[in-house]
Amino acid sequence: GGLKLPKAEGGSHWKNMDRIRNAAKLRLAIQKTPLLKLRTLAIAPSSCPSLRTIHILPPQKLAATVCRFHPSGQIMVTANADGTIQVWSTTTWQILQQLKSHANWVTCLAFSPKGNLLISGSDDSFLKVWDTQTFSEQGSIPAHNSNVRCCAFSPDGKSMITGSADSMLNLKVWSTDSWQVEQELFGHTDYVRCCAYKPDGSVVVSGSDDCTFKVWHTKLWAVSRELQHRTDPGSAIMCCAFHPQGTYLVAGSVDGTIIIWDPETWAQLEFIRAHNDRVIDCTFNHLGSIFVTSSTNNITKLWSSANWRVVREIDDHSEFVMSTSFNPTGNLMVTASCDHTIRLWQ
Repeated sequence: GGLKLPKAEGGSHWKNMDRIRNAAKLRLAIQKTPLLKLRTLAIAPSSCPSLRTIHILPPQKLAATVCRFHPSGQIMVTANADGTIQVWSTTTWQILQQLKSHANWVTCLAFSPKGNLLISGSDDSFLKVWDTQTFSEQGSIPAHNSNVRCCAFSPDGKSMITGSADSMLNLKVWSTDSWQVEQELFGHTDYVRCCAYKPDGSVVVSGSDDCTFKVWHTKLWAVSRELQHRTDPGSAIMCCAFHPQGTYLVAGSVDGTIIIWDPETWAQLEFIRAHNDRVIDCTFNHLGSIFVTSSTNNITKLWSSANWRVVREIDDHSEFVMSTSFNPTGNLMVTASCDHTIRLWQ
């Protein structure tokens, strides 16, 4: 069997990540496990997009954990392991504001579709609501019993969903008017790691340490389908992202694989060994033509969604690449790392 994942209580998950990253047992389990439809894809140099580092932001005191662009592209937010959030001008790349409210790692950030709100979730179990005009704190919500792992706004901005690494193993759907819980979603048998709305708002998907994806219909908030990754406990789902047009769902796993599903039929389209260590973040650019994965092997890979081949590989970071994000026009990409740096790519 595979290596059992650490429980993410009190922020200890990230200490355990470093230990597991160097564990030969996990790598050996991955190498010996037979995979159906699994393939490793080589880089196609001729299709590599132009990519260069244009700026390295001032070193952070602790690990840089999350990065997100505002829908306008005029500001970017990043978060650190000390619970702080930085608001950056994308013109001068100077810090406009520093937000200090969380008592532990900031694990997720999300802007509302209109850009008027920023939500932050943390290992301190709280959600914070920020007004993006002033970046004043509008609310502090005890969202879960333990670590908030993921958050996502609905496409219409009327609700948002959060997932947690607490004992309830649930997701919560929140009204963005009252910030009251509208629904609690149960069904996973282990910690929830990621969640995402389909661009048309019809479904939400959630990925878990139980190695499954659940597809929730947003009208009834009932599970309409369960997608099994692998039964090996070393195959937890760490991250997920929908194509901007909703034509693909991509997920990254602890075992270093990425899985691509068709959100209409939920057929599995691809099963690819992407990294030799866990995939911890994934995202599409604004057109959906490029998909990015980052890993605890310090590598970031850019993939073509036309053929799911690697078109560029980045190894400039010296530690985990925790988060990646594209600006709204797709001409800038940012990577945030445990090496305390945030790099801007053009």
